[in-house]
Amino acid sequence: MNNLPLVTTNELTSATGVRPKAYSYVRFSTKRQAKGDSLQRQLDKSRRYAAEHDLDLQEATFEDLGVSAFDRSNVTRGALAAFIKTVESGAIEPGSYLLVESLDRLSRSDVLDAMSLLGKLVKLGIRVVTVIDGRVLDEDTVKEPMNVMYAVLVFVRANEESETKADRVKKAHDRKRRSKSTFAFGQGPGWLRPNEARNGWEAVPELVESVRKVFEYTANGYGGTAIARIANREGWPVPARAADWHKTLPGKLVANRRVLGEFEPQVKAGKQRVPTGEVWHNYYPAVVSEALFNQANAAVARRVDLPKRRDIGYHNIFQGMLRCGHCGGTLARKSKNGPKNSEGYALYVCANRDRGVTACPNWNAAKLESSLIRPLMTYIAADIQEGGTREKARQELGEERAALLREQKAINHLLATLETMGGSTAIAGRLRALEASVDARTAKVAKLSALLADPVTHVFEGDLVPAIERALAAVQDVTLAWVDERARLHQALLRVVKELRVWPGSHAAVRLQGDDEHVVLIPFAEAPPQPAFLGPGLRFWQEESPANQVEGERVVEGCVAG
Repeated sequence: MNNLPLVTTNELTSATGVRPKAYSYVRFSTKRQAKGDSLQRQLDKSRRYAAEHDLDLQEATFEDLGVSAFDRSNVTRGALAAFIKTVESGAIEPGSYLLVESLDRLSRSDVLDAMSLLGKLVKLGIRVVTVIDGRVLDEDTVKEPMNVMYAVLVFVRANEESETKADRVKKAHDRKRRSKSTFAFGQGPGWLRPNEARNGWEAVPELVESVRKVFEYTANGYGGTAIARIANREGWPVPARAADWHKTLPGKLVANRRVLGEFEPQVKAGKQRVPTGEVWHNYYPAVVSEALFNQANAAVARRVDLPKRRDIGYHNIFQGMLRCGHCGGTLARKSKNGPKNSEGYALYVCANRDRGVTACPNWNAAKLESSLIRPLMTYIAADIQEGGTREKARQELGEERAALLREQKAINHLLATLETMGGSTAIAGRLRALEASVDARTAKVAKLSALLADPVTHVFEGDLVPAIERALAAVQDVTLAWVDERARLHQALLRVVKELRVWPGSHAAVRLQGDDEHVVLIPFAEAPPQPAFLGPGLRFWQEESPANQVEGERVVEGCVAG
């Protein structure tokens, strides 16, 4: 124990000629308190105490504004945690003062945790001052029985107050949750505002329009970065607390079921909030149709394994599908700008050749795209033409798969919540409903997949010709004039094409979604691969159907079915 006599700060200054340094720590629990005088009151008391006791109050103030001391957030990640680390690093010297309004600004957690925090501070050589009563707690005075009792009583009272308040808030939320109050929980989504009576929500028209645009662009194949770029360029209002559009915002909006009017209450489990498993329908005004929501999420699911798009003009309509037939490497579309090349000139380059491990040939992008568009449009024309039966079936299959994936994730999330919270009637009921829905969707996905299992579809020539012409015009355009058409074409290809392997100058082999038994061969050369090369399970695309049956095989819509 230090047996040196205690001296006042004024006596210490007179003896050393150096004023002790002091640091102010202020804290309040809710951001709402920032509108009052809590911050200024605490700072004024610290300044007054420092002036009266000749302390050198530092300009650096440690502030935890809207940070809880009940759950120890201020100690684990707040300004108080930063103060302790600064002391431990030596940047704040032992003997310095920490000025707080009261001990409950330091902690409102369990009394053992609170006393441990106080003990840590004084052992680091910090003098803790409660400016409300001028009490100084350091490594000596904190051991005095009266000071120990004082600290314990303050911490116990603070913890009990916070426990009571937390319980009161929880019960109020439970009452509102049971009554399904439309305005039970005050923070609504960014595209809505409280109505005039403050008993519900209403749409903000310009913000809702931004949300709908995000879903429409996403459904048409645009990614988050591209949408954010367009939104910032065109000045779309931002349906969030942000000055402009960030590339992550479109993805967050597309995944947010509140656009459908749904709300899922949450409860606090420890330091985290977890969903109850209930879903309240029509809690908010719906701003997006369920069909558009599913279309957008299906488009996101199709892109999940694709590389990040660097082509803002969507000129690479085969992104995520195209591979080199010689080595299996990715074929990347690379623009070749230069004085000898025409505007928009590009090559498809094998990634393995690009890194020097193969000698696979490159191919002129315009030639490859023109060669592939006509045969591929035979399979995707129904996807391009609105209202086509197969287009509807493929769209519905994509939507069902996306919904199935969401529900399977929701089941896993609720199971994790049960492990955290224990038994819950609401969560158990929600799990049963989700499991029944998953079973129904799984059966529907199987039925739709079977319907689309044969990739060869009859398409009327009157529908096919304009579709091909439009697709060719889109891929041949070197500007941004046809960017929307190219984005839609890319999405249509993703719905139909699983993989596309190309042997430049010879042929391409196409695997189609929903058909694991066949490969469609598309010849580029005048002398196509011989039938013997096709082997079992291969189909050979021909621009005109042969007039006669091929012996031992069946001709189906311009293809030889093995």
